[in-house]
Amino acid sequence: LALYSNNQPVKSLHGFIRGVVVFYPFLLVWNIVLYYIKHRPPLSRVVQESRPFFMFENNFEITFYISCFIALVFIYKDTSLKNYFYLSLVILLANSRSGLLSFAAISPFYFWALDGKKRWIAFGFAVLAAGYVGVSRNITQIAGNVDRLQTFNLMWQSYESSFVELLSFPFGHGIYVKVPTYLCEKLPEFAEWFVGNAANCDPLMLQAFYTRSLFQFGIYITLLIPIIFFLLIKKETGWKLAALIVAPVACVALSVGGFSNGLAFLG
Repeated sequence: LALYSNNQPVKSLHGFIRGVVVFYPFLLVWNIVLYYIKHRPPLSRVVQESRPFFMFENNFEITFYISCFIALVFIYKDTSLKNYFYLSLVILLANSRSGLLSFAAISPFYFWALDGKKRWIAFGFAVLAAGYVGVSRNITQIAGNVDRLQTFNLMWQSYESSFVELLSFPFGHGIYVKVPTYLCEKLPEFAEWFVGNAANCDPLMLQAFYTRSLFQFGIYITLLIPIIFFLLIKKETGWKLAALIVAPVACVALSVGGFSNGLAFLG
């Protein structure tokens, strides 16, 4: 990114970006149809059970998709309601909490680009998508499930649950240091599922970029990565568009790879 940040694309990317925005929702629908044909779940639960995706985990694909939407709307100035309908449909079908967070982060900027009547229609799309994901994923209740908050809590306990202690490790615990066994044992089934051995507490089991980075690199490097990414983009686009572009990657980093994931970063 640093090497090429001064170079604009030789050819317009509009056709490719438009194709992604329009075509990806239909891929999700088709994957749901295939899942239904194979497993025959109740129609009321087919979306929740299928978690459709095309090539990768939904969280990665949604981040790339939202980046394409941002380019189409805020760079190529195509503010058609149809594009936002496609985005809302993707958020609903993918049923991802981090995707919903990214959606919420960029939607107000899209609303401001519309006139009164279209703004209310777009807001209706947003409410339907957000309401469905909020209810079906039960975003207020995660007790009993191995979730990103639980793995974050493991990392936090490795710093004795102290912010001062976190600041006192400028470069974290190190890239190759295992999560302490006495902490990892609190989620043995998850450790075994994730890395194949309940006693092999690899930092991979911490999942989310921020959690792993705080444990491995420390708070200063964790903050430095998104800030430098933002400054590189700001040099080309100005701070408003840069903030909008970084937002989906920053949101998905709460859940999965985020800044360390190629597909999310590529967007």
